[in-house]
Amino acid sequence: MRIPQTYYPRESPVHELDPRVKLVLLIALTIALFVVTTWRGLGVLVAAVVLALAASRLPLGVIARSLIPFYVLMAFAVVVNSFTLNPDVLATAYGVGGVSAGVFEGAAPVALVAGWHFMPASLVRSLFYCVRILCMVVASLLVAYSTPATRLTEGLAWFMRPLERLRVPVNDIALTFTLALRFIPLAFEELQETKLAQMARGASFGVGGLWRRVNAWVPVMVPWLVSLYRRASRIATAMDVRAYGMGETHTTLALLKMRPADAVMLAFGLAVCVVPCVLFA
Repeated sequence: MRIPQTYYPRESPVHELDPRVKLVLLIALTIALFVVTTWRGLGVLVAAVVLALAASRLPLGVIARSLIPFYVLMAFAVVVNSFTLNPDVLATAYGVGGVSAGVFEGAAPVALVAGWHFMPASLVRSLFYCVRILCMVVASLLVAYSTPATRLTEGLAWFMRPLERLRVPVNDIALTFTLALRFIPLAFEELQETKLAQMARGASFGVGGLWRRVNAWVPVMVPWLVSLYRRASRIATAMDVRAYGMGETHTTLALLKMRPADAVMLAFGLAVCVVPCVLFA
């Protein structure tokens, strides 16, 4: 079991970028990914994400391991959409999928054994959707791994600041995000330690049937949940002794300040997202 991290410190232009710029570009990229319907437009957006990933100097192995669940989902989607027993129904239902099949547009189904057919156009379309989602997930991981949790929540709080006029507790919401991002790795670390402690006592997690394997996790989950509640209680006590919530004014150690380089990157990133939508939508 690998303990996840939410931030990898590096000296790179992506790490130094204002968190508000990263969030805006992430939203713009997500919208652009679902607007473009051609492989050329998708290729431009994928190239932009690859360049940003290279500039961030993040370990590629970490990104690849974080995407392991997506690989399984992607393989399942490709297989399900590529083979069918009724090619006419599949072509009618998914032929107008809104995305291009490239050179395989209108390709005839290939007959296989036992009435199964292989659909080249459906395969290409399913790959298009998988690449689209993969690009969005990688961009999200890039933002999370290149931005400290406190800076990320400060950026979110800055965007929610107008809601304070409606008496929305913006600072409390930002604190909740900070605590969640900060303690997810610690929670997984405690889970790993509890599992190792049970294994030292003779517990086995990979032997027997499904029900036995599930029951083997009960001695792990119970003390782990108790530990989480204890940690939450200590955090609440620490906040009380520091008089958190007693005043209306909240200060931060480092104020967000837009640099000229941030403005240039914001304009350039928005242009990269808009151009494919206009030319290759």
